[in-house]
Amino acid sequence: ELERIKVPSRKIKIFRYWVNLKVFTPLNRKKARIKLGWKKFTVFFVGRLIETKGVLLFLDAFKNMDSDVNLVIAGSGPLAQNVKKAAAEIPNLQYLGRVDNTKLPLYYSAADLVIVPSTVDEGFGFVVMEATACGTPVLASNRGGLEDSVSPTTGRLIEPNAQNFADEIQR
Repeated sequence: ELERIKVPSRKIKIFRYWVNLKVFTPLNRKKARIKLGWKKFTVFFVGRLIETKGVLLFLDAFKNMDSDVNLVIAGSGPLAQNVKKAAAEIPNLQYLGRVDNTKLPLYYSAADLVIVPSTVDEGFGFVVMEATACGTPVLASNRGGLEDSVSPTTGRLIEPNAQNFADEIQR
């Protein structure tokens, strides 16, 4: 399109999303899990606690899930009280609040799975890139840019509903 409107080719560069691989790099999973005290299969969510990020969806999915699975949530936002309430009611749900970006590689590396349950089309997922850079597979909604960032070698895409997420996590 730029060439069509006569922008010289030499001035056109392709922009790709990026992640700082000096920060987001795999850490020793066993040591990371020991440091965080995680013993069970752990699913990690990090993001803004708003409805379109799928917060209520995955809380609903997790209510009826096997107690051999832990869910750890990091983030802040309007639904933080919902998450705190759920964490008080569900023993294998841990709410961290906001986690500094520099500490996220520890959590990504310790997790068995990162979940991105967005309910709407959105842009490219930085959480997906960060988790993948740390060597952790991603279970994400088949929405928007997530379809471009999750491949069969890095994770799985599914239709976002509570039952699908519960089934895939159990699998």
